[in-house]
Amino acid sequence: MNKIKLKCLIVLSIVGIFAVSNIYAESEEHRYKDKSKQSAHNDFESHGDHEDHEDHEDHEDHEDHIKLYLDANTQKEFGLKIKTAQGGEIEKSGLFPGEINIHLDYLAHITPRFPGVVKKINYHIGEDVQKGDVLAIIESNDSLTPFKITSPISGTIIEKHLTLGESVAENSHAFKVANLNTVWATFSIYQDKFDEISIGQKAIIHSSNGKHTTHGIISYISPTIDPHTRTQMGRIVLSNSEHHWKPGIFLDVTVVYSRIQGKVVVPNSAIHRIDQKKVIFVKEGDDFEPHEVHLGESDKEFVIVLSGLTPGMEYVSNGGFILKAELEKDDMDDGHAH
Repeated sequence: MNKIKLKCLIVLSIVGIFAVSNIYAESEEHRYKDKSKQSAHNDFESHGDHEDHEDHEDHEDHEDHIKLYLDANTQKEFGLKIKTAQGGEIEKSGLFPGEINIHLDYLAHITPRFPGVVKKINYHIGEDVQKGDVLAIIESNDSLTPFKITSPISGTIIEKHLTLGESVAENSHAFKVANLNTVWATFSIYQDKFDEISIGQKAIIHSSNGKHTTHGIISYISPTIDPHTRTQMGRIVLSNSEHHWKPGIFLDVTVVYSRIQGKVVVPNSAIHRIDQKKVIFVKEGDDFEPHEVHLGESDKEFVIVLSGLTPGMEYVSNGGFILKAELEKDDMDDGHAH
């Protein structure tokens, strides 16, 4: 009986050991599988992050170093103009309305010395006269003798107030003669430019019809302000030997009142806007790369470049819109590809 019990206990013990062993083995296998799954998952995420990072770096590198290749023939065909960056100056100027006026130092008001009757008139409005020419003959009321009215200057008769046979008073206006070989270009200076405009500054004078342009120096600025227009009057003396500048012609007067030096100055045509940035296309060999630039003062033709372009660099001064269009085309193609 005791032997039978002992055998039973041994059998039960062996069964228990196998059961525990199986449970432990299954537990270890399950834990190993979980670890394997987690390890594989972590490896996938890390690889994905790495790829994303590389893609991001490649994208940034692509944006920062975009280059377009154009051979010499294509550059010529597109009409690209290349210049070397260098220093220069820009001009700050103002535009003012003006008008041609008679130079008062060359204007003669001619009157008879005695009252009398007009016996002869030799010249009429629009005719040219020389100094000393007899313009008319008046018979004196007192002496009944004729006396001459002569021109004190050479010029053109612009007014005549005599009629043959009429009586004229002493010191009445008979003729007005103007020498139009020299005229005044007068212009109105606005209040915000009172401190900017001064005698001696250079000016560019354009006729309002755009047919004539000349240069001059401001010779006079009125010391008082016009009470109606609240402007000052500036004046420029112009040579007018060909009589292009007729009194009464309206003008556009540009006055350069300051000049600013820049280490790098480029034409306005060299500046382009891409992705809200101002850029200049820089040439390296046959490659063209857009450089973001920061700009300073500018005028109608030129602008100072503060950064993004240094002296000695070659850049596209004209025709860069072709390169800009090519870049925008590439961006559109990339967008469709995605």
